[in-house]
Amino acid sequence: MSYIILIPAYKADSKLVVLIKQLADLGATQIVVVNDGSSEQYSSIFAQADAIPICEVIQHAVNQGKGRTLKTGINWILSKYPEVNGIITADADGQHSPEDIMAVVQMMINNPKALIVGCRQFDGAIPLRSRLGNSLTRLIFRLLAGVKISDTQTGLRGIPHSFLAASILMEGERYEYEINMLLTAVREKLSIVEIPVSTIYLDNNASSHFSPLFDSFKIYFLLFRFFLSSLTTSIIDYIVFIISLSSGFDIALATIFARLLAGSYNYQVNKNIVFKDKGVSINSFIKYWLLVIMLGTISFLCIKWLSILTNIPISAAKIIIETLLFFISFVLQRDIVFSRSKEND
Repeated sequence: MSYIILIPAYKADSKLVVLIKQLADLGATQIVVVNDGSSEQYSSIFAQADAIPICEVIQHAVNQGKGRTLKTGINWILSKYPEVNGIITADADGQHSPEDIMAVVQMMINNPKALIVGCRQFDGAIPLRSRLGNSLTRLIFRLLAGVKISDTQTGLRGIPHSFLAASILMEGERYEYEINMLLTAVREKLSIVEIPVSTIYLDNNASSHFSPLFDSFKIYFLLFRFFLSSLTTSIIDYIVFIISLSSGFDIALATIFARLLAGSYNYQVNKNIVFKDKGVSINSFIKYWLLVIMLGTISFLCIKWLSILTNIPISAAKIIIETLLFFISFVLQRDIVFSRSKEND
């Protein structure tokens, strides 16, 4: 079996060269480094790396971000070595020990069809921005993807051959690419295997090129797009419902009319944008509208019951009930309606 280690690097220092030599001593056979448009002053570092027999260095003319750099490296490896069994990605700044990188290689050998995730333990002296950032992203990922992953932002991963082409095509040019890889893996029913690795931060993580404001915004925006479709659908549903009531419809007819219009919009957006179910699926279409009928019935009964029991306005009862059903609808669509069959057994 052949496994290639891929290291994206920007403004790398001597730690990169040391890491490659250590990996060679531990038995690594092929390493690809992608220089992400570092300036001329770093050329000697990349020249030293390229001079190591097991290492090949390719480069971007200008800096393009970690996500694009990883995609460049994966595309180059898959083009030159189409039979590669998998690619292990690791950072260039010394945050991944050579022993942990080789442990991911071994885990890939044991699990050749799984996405391997090297998860840091976050114990000891961890920079506050790293601890809080990972905790928040981990929580949001758990809520939206329905899968618990203890380290969603780790750059140490093992990507199986079956997932390489998708990894080249998926969205993300910077650090949001790594969270999108996990979301795509969950959506594609790819097995995800965690392996504990050391948590290493040098000089309080000063060498990291991660922007807490800009990159965190892009990561969270990518995650929250799962909610945007349902939010806009809820707005459409509510407006149509209120207009229908004002036009003389009773609660039942107003609910049906609002659900038909909002549901048609929601189905197309969720199918093509949120869950990216590009195929023509009668199965998902039927399941979606059965869900609409079920939740619509529940909504009608609950709104009527709540308005009678508490004497609150129907419009207020609508907001309360739909807020509760919002989360139920999301989970059922994610896990049942647009769930994909597992292709990587």
